[in-house]
Amino acid sequence: MFATPQNVAAGLREAGYATDPVLVQIIWLATKMQKPILVEGPPGTGKTYLAQAIRGGSEDRPDPPAVLRGNYRKASYRLVR
Repeated sequence: MFATPQNVAAGLREAGYATDPVLVQIIWLATKMQKPILVEGPPGTGKTYLAQAIRGGSEDRPDPPAVLRGNYRKASYRLVR
């Protein structure tokens, strides 16, 4: 997805997401290691927007991202394309 951490920062800026060096490093390492990123927080804090910015800023964009939306307290989820 991203060749260097600088590409991560540039891709996120291009997608309109404000970044910091720690977030850029986490995203770059996770993509290099092919590991997921767990982002927790209350509703409205930008978790989905971050996922969309990562996908939108990546160098290879085959398909729009599928977003898993759900209510973890009720354990009901659906895949939205």
